Amino acid sequence: MPRTGVTREQVHQAAADIATEGANPTVHAVRKRLGGGSPNRITPWLAEWREAQTPPQVDALPEIPQAIDQAMRHLWALAWQQAQAQLATERQALNSAQQAVETERESVLAETRELKALAEERQSRLQEQGVELQRLRLERDEALARATRSEVLLEPLRADLEQAREAVLHYRKQSNGLPAECDRLREQVARLQTEASRDHETARQAKQTLDLGGKKISALEHTLSEERQTRQQAEQQLAELRIELATLRERASQQEQLTQLIETFRVQPQPTEH
Repeated sequence: MPRTGVTREQVHQAAADIATEGANPTVHAVRKRLGGGSPNRITPWLAEWREAQTPPQVDALPEIPQAIDQAMRHLWALAWQQAQAQLATERQALNSAQQAVETERESVLAETRELKALAEERQSRLQEQGVELQRLRLERDEALARATRSEVLLEPLRADLEQAREAVLHYRKQSNGLPAECDRLREQVARLQTEASRDHETARQAKQTLDLGGKKISALEHTLSEERQTRQQAEQQLAELRIELATLRERASQQEQLTQLIETFRVQPQPTEH
């Protein structure tokens, strides 16, 4: 997350602390003391603090001797040259940092595009699997309906078979002189048993189809669950990359402001050595 900006009171207090320590409260020194902050915000508040300071009363001083003046000018020239050299080093470091930020930004953008494409592909796969799941559910419902119809058809056949068995037993008890009737009843029983066996086989096949459809549905539901988890992870990574990209953009903006400040300092008139 981006850092909260500094306030006027913080800038004033930091400048006062630096001045108390005997140092010059420059924008760079205030930013270093506060641990950051935009130079564009610090500069006007620092100027405001400087204007509020009461200049000390200084008695009239004699003119500076020429030798001391020349020595001071020589020291000022040396300090200026060192500052210019330091500025060149910092400018080179800033350029390198900007190149690194740009490279990192391009990498984040490329990874973002890849994650977006992956999320779209997984969404398409989820839709296709949803259609397949719907088809299997329809097949399961049809298999259940066939099994139900088979059970309905088996009930009267079972009843007829039971009646035929009871009739055979009855006739056997009543008389042993009716072989033809017994043979007819046996044939009827055999026919009913064949029909019952055939319907039972139909019901068994329907049950196998139903079990197979249930296994396919369970496997697809498990796959769909894994795909949803993967898509959620991809979306979370995409959100984190977006946050990281926003942070990099803010860092690039701060570095651009620092570059402008360095350029402003560079174009200031340089002292001439007499």
